[in-house]
Amino acid sequence: MKKICSLIIILSAFHFAASAQYTQGKIYIDGSVNYNNDNMSIATLKVGEATKTTSNNLTISPNIGYFVSDNFAIGIGLEYISLSSSNTALTGIEFDYIKKNLVNKIIDESSSKWKELAPTLFAKYIIPVSDKLSFSLKAKFSHGLLTDDIAINSTTINYDDKGSVSSQTSSTVVSEKPSKQTNRFSISPEFQYLITNKIGLQINFTGFSYNSIPVINPSFEQKDDGNFYHVVNYGTQKTTSFTINPSSWSFGVFFLLGKGSESKEIKTGE
Repeated sequence: MKKICSLIIILSAFHFAASAQYTQGKIYIDGSVNYNNDNMSIATLKVGEATKTTSNNLTISPNIGYFVSDNFAIGIGLEYISLSSSNTALTGIEFDYIKKNLVNKIIDESSSKWKELAPTLFAKYIIPVSDKLSFSLKAKFSHGLLTDDIAINSTTINYDDKGSVSSQTSSTVVSEKPSKQTNRFSISPEFQYLITNKIGLQINFTGFSYNSIPVINPSFEQKDDGNFYHVVNYGTQKTTSFTINPSSWSFGVFFLLGKGSESKEIKTGE
């Protein structure tokens, strides 16, 4: 019986020690950063051209919250998203197989930029695993404003019978920049690790997300002269997804401020 009581006391003491950091009344401040840079080059047969794509994605998300009860915090934040990409591709080719030389080819160079600023609301429930490590679930909603644009430069190169350039024409399509809005909602798992009683590290694993965002769709349209030309169409894209892909993880630090409610004490007799 004494062994059972001792075990209960040890487990209870461990529980209170593990949960004492995230007590009611404390202020929770965190910030996370996610950055991706991708470069790709794919060779094209016959003409020695290559499709090249470069993209840069940056997300910065500071937040501040308040523990309304032990292990449960609500708060507000701000999310900044910057996306940019460029692509050079051979989109059209005409080859004379009898004379074995190029007749013409079309090269498209496109670039796009996306900048979004979104206020956020969040709620987080933390489940202590040990006195340092905790698991949590975070629900977040954001409503943002963004500017995005795309530019496409199309170059048509014509060749003569000797394979030399006989003529070259270019056309450019640039999208407008109307004010647009986004809506995002996510429920994501996280891990927190306390370095000290007030400073820790955390990882967010993305999880479930719903996004409603404006999109720009470049396409081709046939004109009265029979030729096809670049055009830009606008729309709204709604997606629901679940992912724990490492490329979407965000890493950050957090701070615990204030004393919070007093942790419970366990008193035992002799």
